[in-house]
Amino acid sequence: MDQADNPARLSGGATRSLRSLKPLGFRNTTTLCEIPEKQIEKDKGANLVEELIIKDLDNNYLKLLISEDFYKFGGARIEIKVDNYFINGVIWLFRGELLEFKRQIEAMYRDLKGIAILMDSESALEAEFSFDIRGYVNIKGRFKERYERENQLLFSLKTTQPEIQELMNQIDELFKGR
Repeated sequence: MDQADNPARLSGGATRSLRSLKPLGFRNTTTLCEIPEKQIEKDKGANLVEELIIKDLDNNYLKLLISEDFYKFGGARIEIKVDNYFINGVIWLFRGELLEFKRQIEAMYRDLKGIAILMDSESALEAEFSFDIRGYVNIKGRFKERYERENQLLFSLKTTQPEIQELMNQIDELFKGR
């Protein structure tokens, strides 16, 4: 292909760094290169209120990082570590969805049977909790942050009944006084 036939070459911008491009349609036109690293780190931990964590037998975990945004908008950060895989993303989980999950997991825990499903409003996270024959809790799930892409993490965790009791206590603490 001749350089004259390539529109990117004609524009003169083919070799310009994407990180220096300004977003279209936004008032704040700061590029990623212009944001200091210290500010990025500060923003990551801003307004952290609570974390809900479920650990499995092999030190893997599913963690929800709840900030003030959860109470206002339903946003939460999620971390999943399974073997050598680790994801860090955002889900839209509202108070009612978390309380419905708590209701399901309490019934499952009380009856030692059934399932509880943790799912956010956009179905980015789907995690099904159930007991196995020995009394362990199996968690089978999927995390897919962006539906327009085929990237997803399918995961499986195995945890104990005391971990589930601790999760229920963490959810109670999250809503205590709110």
